[in-house]
Amino acid sequence: MNDREDILLTRIARLEKMVNVLMDRAELGVPLSESDFGLFQMAAMLEEQVRLRTAELEEALAENKRINIRLHASEARFRALVDQSLVGIVLLEGGRYSYSNQRFNEIFGYDEDEIRGMDPLVIVAPKDRPMLSELLGRRTFGEVTRVHFQLQGLTRQGEAREIEVYGNTIELTGQRILINVVLDITERVRAERELQVLRDRLREQSIRDALTGLYNRRYLEETLGRELSRVAREHSHASLIMCDLDHFKAINDEYGHPAGDDVIRCFAKMLRGSARREDIICRYGGEEFLLFMPRMDEERALKRAEHLRVKIESTPVMHQGASIKVTASFGIASYHGGGEPSESLVERADQALYRAKTGGRNRVIASSGAPGLDEA
Repeated sequence: MNDREDILLTRIARLEKMVNVLMDRAELGVPLSESDFGLFQMAAMLEEQVRLRTAELEEALAENKRINIRLHASEARFRALVDQSLVGIVLLEGGRYSYSNQRFNEIFGYDEDEIRGMDPLVIVAPKDRPMLSELLGRRTFGEVTRVHFQLQGLTRQGEAREIEVYGNTIELTGQRILINVVLDITERVRAERELQVLRDRLREQSIRDALTGLYNRRYLEETLGRELSRVAREHSHASLIMCDLDHFKAINDEYGHPAGDDVIRCFAKMLRGSARREDIICRYGGEEFLLFMPRMDEERALKRAEHLRVKIESTPVMHQGASIKVTASFGIASYHGGGEPSESLVERADQALYRAKTGGRNRVIASSGAPGLDEA
């Protein structure tokens, strides 16, 4: 009953009380004499006022009934809408769930009665509970009204589900109500992860040589400039070794291309086995290889290249019972800062390699031309 109805009922009660007092006076024989007609008029007037007020009250009650009918219809439409929704909808009041639709219940595997009154942290993975607790507190105290976040939920059976939440806040009768729209994005997240794995695999394939598994020329061109910039910032050194297998065409001609592939794989394995973690090894093209070594000066690079030269010379490659003797030539270029572009460094190493090839092969040459470096 509303305030208006209360006022009407109070006024009616007062009128009825006045009528009863007057009637009591008449029954007790109180002398009314000349007031009889006045009393009759007053009673008639009061009766009319009671009738009018009663009609007003009945109209107010009828209007209240119509309002209630509309309210129930609105509630029915609301429930029909949210229960048919493809997303979960849940309300929080006082830090607890006060309402959840059918989709929300399905996502987490609970009945509506079980959800009502539940602590939201119960259906959240432990790793995400601190984040959710902080957000709920900030929303409850009015610090934020709209939120969008992801977390890992837990079903009743303990199954992890990836959840995306859009939240809003409203105030009714002085109390903040948190409204959350909840999406189960488990399949979407799984698909995104699989897609990322595929992208990473394709990326890896695009920068790897299929025969040796080493990086390819494309990767070197993408990274060498960046690596040189880092070396310059560190005020350090770096060296580049370019290697080329000697008389490789003759190996293919005599033993066949499968034998040539075995020789390339064997040499790539040697390069990988002698490299440090920070070194970059590439198959530059055909039978050419490139080894970039940060924080390594020319003297140490010469020793590294000489070690490789001796090792490949002393390690015959076996192919279908045949022992294939292999040698290689090496050109070295060292970086000492000064903003030299990566193309220039590679060109200097290539020129040193050319000198090693034209000087008789199976040797190590440095681009600096320091004494003794051109010796076989």
